[in-house]
Amino acid sequence: MFVLLTAATFVNAQTLIDGVKYLLNPEYNDATVIGNDNPENVVINDYVTYDNNDYWITTIADRAFKGATNLKSVDLSNASTLMYLGNAIFANCSNLENVIFPDELPNDINEIPDSMFYGCSALSTIQIPEGMSTIGDYAFNNCSNLKTITIYSSDPPSLGENTFSDDIYEQASLYVTDVNKYKNRDIWSSFKKIYSINTIVLPTEELVITLEHETYTYTGSEIKPGITVKWIKDEQEIPIDADEYTVSYTNNINVGEATVTLTDKEGGNYIVSGSKTFTIDKAALTISAGNYEIFYGEAIPEFTVSYDGFVNNETEAVLTQKPIVSCKATAISKAGEYTINVYGAEAANYNITHINGKLVILSIAFISGGNTSDEEDDAATYQITYNGSNGEGLPTVAITDGNDVSGAFAIPEQVQYSGNSYYVTEIGLGAFENNKYLTDVVIPSPISGIGDKAFKGCKNLQSITVYVTTPINLYNVSTRGVGTMGNGSSVFEGVDKKTCFLYVPDGSVDLYKAAPVWNEFINIFPVSKRDIVKSIKIITDYIMTGNSDGINLDDFDQNGDDKVNVVDLVLTINKLK
Repeated sequence: MFVLLTAATFVNAQTLIDGVKYLLNPEYNDATVIGNDNPENVVINDYVTYDNNDYWITTIADRAFKGATNLKSVDLSNASTLMYLGNAIFANCSNLENVIFPDELPNDINEIPDSMFYGCSALSTIQIPEGMSTIGDYAFNNCSNLKTITIYSSDPPSLGENTFSDDIYEQASLYVTDVNKYKNRDIWSSFKKIYSINTIVLPTEELVITLEHETYTYTGSEIKPGITVKWIKDEQEIPIDADEYTVSYTNNINVGEATVTLTDKEGGNYIVSGSKTFTIDKAALTISAGNYEIFYGEAIPEFTVSYDGFVNNETEAVLTQKPIVSCKATAISKAGEYTINVYGAEAANYNITHINGKLVILSIAFISGGNTSDEEDDAATYQITYNGSNGEGLPTVAITDGNDVSGAFAIPEQVQYSGNSYYVTEIGLGAFENNKYLTDVVIPSPISGIGDKAFKGCKNLQSITVYVTTPINLYNVSTRGVGTMGNGSSVFEGVDKKTCFLYVPDGSVDLYKAAPVWNEFINIFPVSKRDIVKSIKIITDYIMTGNSDGINLDDFDQNGDDKVNVVDLVLTINKLK
């Protein structure tokens, strides 16, 4: 119950004590707070002493401290004799930060009057004691910094329509003894954050938020790192269960800085809030121009690029700048190799590597050689692999088709075409495949590559003479522009390696005997012994069959007895030693 005081009641002199202006009433020994001298801190107890007399403080009049801009704190904790609080007592005290009410309300005071703290923009927290049944209209309106309100009354106090301004409903945390009652009461239910008074507020500066990783690579999808939260209290780490907070993410798809934000979850033991950032780096993207081959005079192909590294089914549509592809070659460019340049692509979420390609312009294949007898033909097809256009090295060709050669065929070291000389450096893919008329072949020293299936099916091949000192790698065979990769076993597939003799440079026999594929040949001899080996074969055949057709026996008579027999065979074999 409030006592209505009129101006006629205050008949005694005013006095200023500690920055507070009182009206003292000697008749009843009571005092009324009526004004101030704009103090910084105010403490109102149950009495004030003046001229050796104590006066009980029973009233704080309307607007007693209104507009006191120096006022920072008010302590009413010991004002046990108060009987009346006026309206707008602390209105527009813009620097008021702290207000302390008594733990127990004195006498019949059970309401916060209208506009009591209106416009107290520095006030961030307020505790309202148990027993407060009414909070007047505009009591906390325009308190823009009010973040925490604690009310100890189990029954929600009645409110005016404008007790709180709308921003307070959004920003302030309301702590009460019965959450459900406040959530189901008009106006109180407008608060977005209502918590139990027993809930512990975890200071942001005492929270340690740890992410599973702090750097990620762009995936095209939301990245949500695993999170652990700990409360550092008195140098102890207290784990906070995930049920205590809600996790949200912002900017967590594209490259840049992403944020994990923790907000409180209702019904928990703690109030948790905080944030942590992590980085999303660009994904790697490779753009390749590829390789092309054409013959001289053909139209330059339309170059395309390939992509390796797009994530989440993304395509070149995400590029902010498309790649530029260029090549200096034209339809009349000479045979040779030309770089296909690719550059200029850009993308917000990709770190791009450009890989240039290669355009090989091949000369038109040509035939070199011709009939030398009715039984042997050395005509073969060659293809230019390099015409020396970049000034590095001599022009080269590959023999690509030897299916028309027969008998003994020596691959030439050089061939002529259009007045130019070309070194034969490669045996192309399947060059002699299934040539059943080829009996002997010579591979010259410039040869550096043998294509897959080059001699496959040459079942009548009796000898192979190789002038290449270091065995050509046939385990993974390939030739530039004309060959394909293979496993090596198909190069001589179908050749009888027991009866076909392999002749190699003097000093290279052991190398060939150790080299994959080459070492499958049973008979490997130095080139210098080739005629001796052939003589041994001829003598052996003559002794076994008696057939001397096409053989001049005098050439094989080793002891001059006008006979060719086992003695001559032994003498010839001894020459191998």
